[in-house]
Amino acid sequence: MEPIPRAIGYLKRSRLPDGRLARFYELQTNEPLYFTTKYELTYQDDDLPTHYGFKVTSSLDSIEAAYHRIKDAPTRKPEVRSTGTVKLTPALARQSRAVIDAMDDRGAWVEKGVLRTVNSNSGQIIETRTFVRNVEILARFIAAKP
Repeated sequence: MEPIPRAIGYLKRSRLPDGRLARFYELQTNEPLYFTTKYELTYQDDDLPTHYGFKVTSSLDSIEAAYHRIKDAPTRKPEVRSTGTVKLTPALARQSRAVIDAMDDRGAWVEKGVLRTVNSNSGQIIETRTFVRNVEILARFIAAKP
């Protein structure tokens, strides 16, 4: 928590006149850096490609407010959820085998989809929901008692 006020101060000083932040800043000078539509490095923001956010919305006010809310809050121990004893059933074994078999050569669960943050056609993506579901299945299998 100690470095957070300095980081917030730095980012506030780095805001652009319109309140946003540049995606890139030059080291040592802290000048905003951009690329032109021809991908030439520049300090000017008048010829930016439209497919990439060289300027981003600043969330510093909400980040600072969250910092102030939690900095003096009492420290709590993390909650440990117990789901009780997991029984190794034939269904759990089948689910686990299916999850393992669904992995590609890299060990990733890849499926057809569209990236929401990129204007692109359908392609192969890693969907967070699928990843979480599959890891939960494997965790239950590992924790299961015969």
